Amino acid sequence: MKARLTGLFLCMLMFCMSIFAGCSLVTRDMAKYLSTKVATITLKEGKGGDNDSMTITKKDLITAYNTYGNYYQQYGYSAKQAMEQTIELLIRRRITIAQAEELYPELSEKEKTYLWVETSDALKDNYNSYLNEVLGITDSSSTDEDGIKFTGYTKNARPDEDQNGKSIILKINTQQTELDQFTYEVARDFDKKEDKDFIYTNFVDTIREGNNKNSSEAFDEYYKALLKNEEGQKLSEDRPSVFAREIERLYNVIYENFMIEKYQEYYTSPEDNVSYISSKQVVDRYTSKVRASYTKYMIENTSTYDSDMKSGANNIYYYKSENDDTKFFKVAHILFKFTDEQTEIYNEIEEASKNGEYATPAEKQRALDSLYSQVVPLVREKNEETGIYEEVADEDKKSFETSAQALRDYIARKVAEGRTAYEKADIFNELIYKYNEDPGMINPTDIYAIGVDGEGKAVSNFVQEFNDGGIKLYNNGQGQIGDISDLVYSENGIHVMFYAGEVKNLFKGITESFELEEDAIDALSGYRPNILLDKTLFDTIYDELISDNYAIFENLQMNEIKQLYTIKVYTNSYKDLI
Repeated sequence: MKARLTGLFLCMLMFCMSIFAGCSLVTRDMAKYLSTKVATITLKEGKGGDNDSMTITKKDLITAYNTYGNYYQQYGYSAKQAMEQTIELLIRRRITIAQAEELYPELSEKEKTYLWVETSDALKDNYNSYLNEVLGITDSSSTDEDGIKFTGYTKNARPDEDQNGKSIILKINTQQTELDQFTYEVARDFDKKEDKDFIYTNFVDTIREGNNKNSSEAFDEYYKALLKNEEGQKLSEDRPSVFAREIERLYNVIYENFMIEKYQEYYTSPEDNVSYISSKQVVDRYTSKVRASYTKYMIENTSTYDSDMKSGANNIYYYKSENDDTKFFKVAHILFKFTDEQTEIYNEIEEASKNGEYATPAEKQRALDSLYSQVVPLVREKNEETGIYEEVADEDKKSFETSAQALRDYIARKVAEGRTAYEKADIFNELIYKYNEDPGMINPTDIYAIGVDGEGKAVSNFVQEFNDGGIKLYNNGQGQIGDISDLVYSENGIHVMFYAGEVKNLFKGITESFELEEDAIDALSGYRPNILLDKTLFDTIYDELISDNYAIFENLQMNEIKQLYTIKVYTNSYKDLI
């Protein structure tokens, strides 16, 4: 497990901007204590460069450890090992930034302005977190009241051939960075005093414009947290000075993260757009995953296959297919959800049934039918400018189907317009964002899997009515992708289910020595594990290889670069933290 962390180093180099406060590792709040040297990084004589000496302090270590130390320990590291890995992370970060500054000694006007705006926004974001606490808002993320958005997937590459017919992978440069999209009217430079000071002035003016008790209280709480963070360091405590240091801290984090990103981009963006990942590497990685799954579920004969499939089929690459094995298939659905009041009525009906208050099953069914007839599907419309699906007000629903049965029939007609399985899935996926109230169907990594054992019973974590609806769509293996269920009634409301196909192996003849030729790349690039998302097996494995291969390259590059420096770690300086 420990080796796997290597591929995460670059991500971990990117530090966060939240306030460091309430640290469990801080035992003394003294300026001298926190400024104690933990490591020094000194450029060897004659190696050139401006960053000839860098220091990592105890405060740097404590801040980083409280962010990442627990993460390391989750991977089996002891406290001592986690501390050592955190120091290594800090050393890499400092060296990476130094190398980036050698490559890019001067930032453009746009970049300087972008960093200034990001710093200003970060200050406001931190303030807003305190304002949310004052207002009692525990989750400021987007909810159904604000609307929902399909995030989709942006492809990074595609298989192709060069002029000699050799298989290659072309990078797709479709993603614009935040900097690419950034526009500005007034140039700013954080290194200019008037621009730096204006961040605080503008910030305070914005709070004063609010002119209410909540704004002032949030400002006070932010200020108190900053004071607490600097307690014992004998620093000036007037608000402008305290926030000037906070603004400096935010800018440094943003600037350093920005330079690390530039460094990564420099080494991962080939000029000819041909990826350094080969088709053979993609195919080989896929076959290794298939062999691993085959070994686990066939040779080792583990009994966890069914439970693993119920938990999520997207991480399994070999599917058992013997006659007596559980057959799994996938479904998506749209839920017309009960209101809280309707849920209470449903529970009352079930309780009354248990207590024998219904003379016959038909009497209970009439009560349920009456309840389900009152379910009114939610309706959203897509805002083409923002891409957000926003709920339609009741008075504007006249042009929409508002009964469950009519809407189910409309969904079935729309899906039938698709000419291929993927077209049908794409149509249903769009309808999910218009009508569905199950959060599990909003941007899922995978959709739901249901199994059928040899006796025809469901192997699933879902309610029985949902399982029954899925098994009916499966139809003993005769179901077709895009088949739509009748209305399915459950304790959650009313479901319209979409059959997404049986879970099958992509290739035949799989054994523990399974191998494929390079041309198998075409099959991988044509198969979506999650049918609702245009992300193929090729995309999944390519993205994984990019991450891993860059980590290997980054390690090799870092080991070479570290030879330019004399690095000293003072273990006695942090013994009290272990």
